[in-house]
Amino acid sequence: MPVSTCNVCIKKGSVDANLGLTFFENLWFDTVVRVRLVHPGGLAATSGLQPDDVVLSINSKSCESPLNTERMLHESTGELLLTVERSLTCDVGDNDEA
Repeated sequence: MPVSTCNVCIKKGSVDANLGLTFFENLWFDTVVRVRLVHPGGLAATSGLQPDDVVLSINSKSCESPLNTERMLHESTGELLLTVERSLTCDVGDNDEA
């Protein structure tokens, strides 16, 4: 499946701001940080983050694990620039109007 790399900017006003975001828990040797759930109306959703996005870095710092990424997001404030890898999908079906 083809993938695209893009940037998502989250504006977090305080350390306690809830991003509305969870990651898949991976095995200890897996370094992929994949978004499991984006809660509607949360900062992550309004910024354009999507389920199954893979977070590569935050403000140019590599994301090493889901736990490390959660800590970085929790401790940060201001503009957070997430570099994410997103799978590209295309739905092909019948077009009854043609």
